[in-house]
Amino acid sequence: MVSGDSPLQDHLNAAAMQLDEYFAGERRDFHLPLDPAGTRFQQSVWQQVQLVALGQTATYGDIAGRIGNPAAARAVGSALGANPVPLIIPCHRVIGANSSLTGFSGGLEIKRLLLGHESALTAGG
Repeated sequence: MVSGDSPLQDHLNAAAMQLDEYFAGERRDFHLPLDPAGTRFQQSVWQQVQLVALGQTATYGDIAGRIGNPAAARAVGSALGANPVPLIIPCHRVIGANSSLTGFSGGLEIKRLLLGHESALTAGG
C-alpha cells in the first residue's frame, strides 16, 4: 500500500487491495475507476471484454461481433495488446476461435494460470 493522502494514492491502494483479494480468491470483479487512453475502437473492445464474466471466455471473433464489426477479430487482438490494465480489463479471457490460448501481454503461461485461477474460483462456489 502507498502511504499518504491523495486521490492517486487512494486509487493505487484500492487497486492493490482488490488485486490481493482477487489472488486470495476473495474477489471476482474489480470495481475501480478506469479511464484508459485509447482509440474509440480500443475503448469499445475493452468495454466488451469487461463483460466477459469470471470463469467464462469469449473468442476474438465474439468480441468483434459484439462491437458490430464481425470481420475485425485481428483488430480486436491488437486492441487487447494495447490494453494498459490487462488483468483489470480481463483480456486473458479472450481466446482463439478453436479454443486455443493465443496472445496475452503477460505471456501464455500467465494467461493459462489466470484462467485456471478463475476456473477454480467458479468451481468453488
